[in-house]
Amino acid sequence: MLIESFINRKSHIFLWNYNCDYRGNDWDTQYDVRGFSQCAKSCMQNIRNCNHFSYDTKLGVCYLKKATKSQPIVETTASLCGEFPSRIRIPVSNRTWIFNQNRSVKWSNDCTFRKVTPLNITMNGINSASDCGDICKSNLNCNYFLLYQNICNLYKSIGRILGFTLLGSTCGTIPGRVYNEESLKKCNFTRVY
Repeated sequence: MLIESFINRKSHIFLWNYNCDYRGNDWDTQYDVRGFSQCAKSCMQNIRNCNHFSYDTKLGVCYLKKATKSQPIVETTASLCGEFPSRIRIPVSNRTWIFNQNRSVKWSNDCTFRKVTPLNITMNGINSASDCGDICKSNLNCNYFLLYQNICNLYKSIGRILGFTLLGSTCGTIPGRVYNEESLKKCNFTRVY
């Protein structure tokens, strides 16, 4: 499990943990790096090339990585690893949309939306995307929802939305209430800081 952290208070969310590594996809190796936070900062500053990183605590070496999907984590004792989930591109063609039984709610995992307006309706203790979607469906102003850490948030959009990767979250919509279904299909689920 990865821990959520921030490079600064504005944004640049990254996930990290101890005793882990991502194998392969190295595009740069930096030596004499003074700690894990410097390694994370190096990755953050390389917007176009870096979305994963590993830091060897014994050698002080930072491995900056570029991968087209979330990488499997390998356990190791001498390194820390991290990723910027919003930089991991998951094309729509590879995104799986799940529908509830009567197809009135649809959702996908590891995603979130931008350019949506919060309805300031938040429900705690919601355990499934279907339940969060039903809450959205019961509010006529809601056409998008986000379930993250058992908190259901409701949103509305009347324009083109943007989709981003957010590991551990579930984003969804109410078919028929989407302003522009084509906009959702074209949503490439990526973000550049």
